[in-house]
Amino acid sequence: MQLVRVSTAYVEGGLPHIWLHGAQARRCPQCDRTRLALGNRSELHRAIAARLVIKPYSLAPEEVRFLRSHLGCANDQLARCLGVSPETASRWASTTAHARINPTAERLLRLIVAMRCGIDCDPIDVCTSIAESSAAEPIALRDVEGHWVEAR
Repeated sequence: MQLVRVSTAYVEGGLPHIWLHGAQARRCPQCDRTRLALGNRSELHRAIAARLVIKPYSLAPEEVRFLRSHLGCANDQLARCLGVSPETASRWASTTAHARINPTAERLLRLIVAMRCGIDCDPIDVCTSIAESSAAEPIALRDVEGHWVEAR
């Protein structure tokens, strides 16, 4: 196996719009297939969570599910934290239920993620910059010496 740097979609996180640039991968010399060789997934997931916290649009269900998972919360624990029933929280994270997280709960979820994960952001900006429409904007990250930063 040969170590290479690749640009690829990151589907393992459950989000369809994450792109990694300069990610380490192993390439098989016989079949030429590559497989991601991410050393520190928690750092990558923290970088993704940070981008979601400051995203200017409402969170999509898979983004709610990603943030819940990143927090390490069970559905019922997150529901209690946000003051809703477990069924409601479950619907917010379901792509088939067509239920959107309510704006107040979304702001609280973003602030919880920011505080718990040590994401440096202005809470007022987080709470006031969310447009009511939802858009899955691509998140592009680049590996710079083991740290994931926004790719420009």
